[in-house]
Amino acid sequence: MHSQTGNGEPVETKAIQLEAPELLYSLDPRFVDNERFGGLILIAVALLSASIGLLLTWLFRGADWLLVGLSAVTLFIVLMLAYSTLIWPRIYYRHASWRLDGESLEIRRGVFWKQRISVPLGRVQHADVSQGPFQRRFGIGKLTVHTAGTSNASVELDGLEYSQAIRIRDQLVRQTRSVTSAGDMS
Repeated sequence: MHSQTGNGEPVETKAIQLEAPELLYSLDPRFVDNERFGGLILIAVALLSASIGLLLTWLFRGADWLLVGLSAVTLFIVLMLAYSTLIWPRIYYRHASWRLDGESLEIRRGVFWKQRISVPLGRVQHADVSQGPFQRRFGIGKLTVHTAGTSNASVELDGLEYSQAIRIRDQLVRQTRSVTSAGDMS
C-alpha cells in the first residue's frame, strides 16, 4: 500500500491486519523431542526385556526354531517401536493445531482419523495445566479443559509451551467469565 507525503513523494505504509479468525497455531516443536525421548525409554525397556527372554530361551532350550521365531517377533516389535518413536511424532505434530477465539477453543488433530473438537466458552467449567517429568525437561505442558456435560467432559491439548499453556488457561478463564457475565445480563 502506498500513500503520498505533503510534497507528493510516495511513502511505503503497512496496512494493519487483524488476525484471521481461521488462524491455527501449531504445537510447540519440542513436543516431538518429548515424544521421542519417552519412546526411546520404552524401546530400551523392551529391548532389555526381550534380550533377557531370548537369552533364557537359548540357555534352557538351546538354539532351535522357537528361538528363531522369538527373535523375528522381537525384531519386528523393536522396528515398530522405533518407527513410532522416531517417525510418528513428527507426522502427528504436523497434523495437530489449535485456536482460541471469542467463542470457542478449537483443537484439530489426527493423521488418518481427523478430529476437530470445538469447546464453546460457555461450557468451560475450569482449566488445568500439568507437566510430567519429561514435559518439564522440554519446557512443554498439557492444557486440560473441563466442560459442562458428558460428551467430551474434559478435552486435552498436549504439547504446548508451558508458559503459553498458562496464558491460554488464564485467557480461557477470563473469556469464560465474560461469556457467563454477558449471559447473566440478558
